[in-house]
Amino acid sequence: INGTPVHYDSFINNLLSNYAKAEKRKEDFAWTVKTYKAIDQQGNALWDSWFPNKKLEEKKKFYQDSGSPQKFYQEYMMEVQSADDSIFSMKHVKFWEGTHVFDEATQMNTLVIDGDAIPVNVFAGVDPATDSIRRDSDYSVIMIVAVDENNNIYVLDYVRERGLPILGIPGDGKDGIVDKMYNLAKIYHPSLYVVEDTTMSRPLFQSLMAESRRRNDFSVRWREEKPGTRQSKLDRIQGVLAQRMTIGSIKIKKSHYDLQHEIVTFGPRMAHDDTIDALAYAVKYAHP
Repeated sequence: INGTPVHYDSFINNLLSNYAKAEKRKEDFAWTVKTYKAIDQQGNALWDSWFPNKKLEEKKKFYQDSGSPQKFYQEYMMEVQSADDSIFSMKHVKFWEGTHVFDEATQMNTLVIDGDAIPVNVFAGVDPATDSIRRDSDYSVIMIVAVDENNNIYVLDYVRERGLPILGIPGDGKDGIVDKMYNLAKIYHPSLYVVEDTTMSRPLFQSLMAESRRRNDFSVRWREEKPGTRQSKLDRIQGVLAQRMTIGSIKIKKSHYDLQHEIVTFGPRMAHDDTIDALAYAVKYAHP
């Protein structure tokens, strides 16, 4: 059978779901299942000569502009979500356009929107995939948001990558999570990083403390946050974001395709929740 899942309860998607459960339990499965996503885990196009990354980005934008960003992930990434399970929809997605400016003289962050300079505070959330099982399958996400005097949240930027080490190795040209936190701090100057705290993420906090001393740079301030169980995790994310999403106070950029996808597919059976989870961490302690 050759096909693409087009519905959560479709035959193809049930095959994929049951195969994944059997793999997790180390049980035999009656079918041999092979999946080929348009973009692999390293971010490379599956068929670069026919459908390169540039063309896939154009497809993402097409579906986003059509008001159905989830269709890209269904058609090209084999990720589907039941509409009945989705907590948020496109009506909850609000956009903003503008630029971020940090004034070195006053040490203040501002957003320039329609020519107006709006003072903001900046906060960050970090959802690291630090254990050996998650690191290559899930994304590590660092989310940067700003909050204005009216408690509007603006998503400024985020890093979303698979296979990120905690620290980069000098000379190999690849930064780790801690390096990226310092790099983003130089641009956005967040007041606080809220970092997911699990047993496997303890080395991350040890590296943050060690790097602060080594660099003699204590500008990266963080607090640890427990994620909870799978169900309480969804409740936690919804508890932080639901009211803000309902009143339209969380605004993202149109180029934030992955975040938009996770917002409109957010629910118990979504494929990935790393980006919206990092958003919840960033927003939880954000204040004007």
